[in-house]
Amino acid sequence: MPEFQSINTPPGQSNYTRYMAPALAGMMSGIGSAIMIPALNNYATYDTVTITPPETVDNSATYTVTIAAIGGGQKNLSESFTTDGSATTAELGTGLYNAMITDPEFYSAVNIALNTSTSVITLTARSVGTVLTVTSNSSVTTNDLTIAKTVTGAANTIIPFGRFVGRQAAYYRDPLEGFGTMSLVDHASNYSEFGITMLSQATEQVGLFQNAQDGYAFGKTMEILRNSGTYRGIWIETVESDLVFGDTARIQITAGNQGKLTKSTSSTVNVSSNVTILSSTQQAFGKNITLCKVDF
Repeated sequence: MPEFQSINTPPGQSNYTRYMAPALAGMMSGIGSAIMIPALNNYATYDTVTITPPETVDNSATYTVTIAAIGGGQKNLSESFTTDGSATTAELGTGLYNAMITDPEFYSAVNIALNTSTSVITLTARSVGTVLTVTSNSSVTTNDLTIAKTVTGAANTIIPFGRFVGRQAAYYRDPLEGFGTMSLVDHASNYSEFGITMLSQATEQVGLFQNAQDGYAFGKTMEILRNSGTYRGIWIETVESDLVFGDTARIQITAGNQGKLTKSTSSTVNVSSNVTILSSTQQAFGKNITLCKVDF
């Protein structure tokens, strides 16, 4: 990759502030060897529904939850629980939860979680594109369940070049799998490893003309930098425009800025032991980018 450097930069310097803005986010600087891995872009949102039991629960009543028309066979899935003569919110929440997790067909369609403090049940679709339409038998109960969709699923989410991605610690990678999945860093913990999305000429843009975006489309294999090796570094997209050599490197996790480099201490992941900021932030085609040395 060509290297662009201002003529007044002394050889052997360690601070690359004087570098002209030669690059795009995700581009390597210099010539050398580095450690990279492939990873699948699985960054998507999944339909999520909450089921909240009433504060006052009907005694000796049957409460039923139905997921409408799910799966290839477009089959309705229902689970019920009948309360006792002195019903409580906890009894109803736990009863419905146990009915759901012990039904293989129901459990295979959605992930089911119970908040033991509030008795709220959360259903999350197990696959991208699965739409959860959940109802209850409110016509036969006086104090009804409250059902709300909290997340609407969406696929085809693009992961831009020059962003931090991570592998969830809970993700099980089979030795025969070849490579696993990674997504934009959007929370502060529970990642087993990090990397940075590299600009790839093979997938330089997703979309056409004015709709084109620089990044990896959902379901595509990404090139992930783990160690910049003998390269000078990689250009990472940055939240602020005033980062400089020596600032503490952190990953921003807030919506809209997930996976960007930042110096902020709010809603961030500290990666200063693995990422060294080498230059002042510069502008490149509307993005803030900063040259960094990386060793994960």
